Amino acid sequence: MTAENPYPEAGVGDRPLSQYTLADIPVLLAIIGDLKRLITEQQLLITELRDENARLKARIADLESQLNQNSRNSSRPNG
Repeated sequence: MTAENPYPEAGVGDRPLSQYTLADIPVLLAIIGDLKRLITEQQLLITELRDENARLKARIADLESQLNQNSRNSSRPNG
């Protein structure tokens, strides 16, 4: 399996569409099913990563806010 031909065993390489026959349909449908599953998995991962990114951005904003408050407090005179 390579990026250029991810399904070499299926015999559906870089043939022009006109060279496919009815006999190729089951193989092509199986490949389409695999690709749909892969797309669904990637969509779920993207959603999870976006959620995590939003949480991390919120956490960074909170930590920066705390840092700014501590910086202001530390410059106050003691006493």
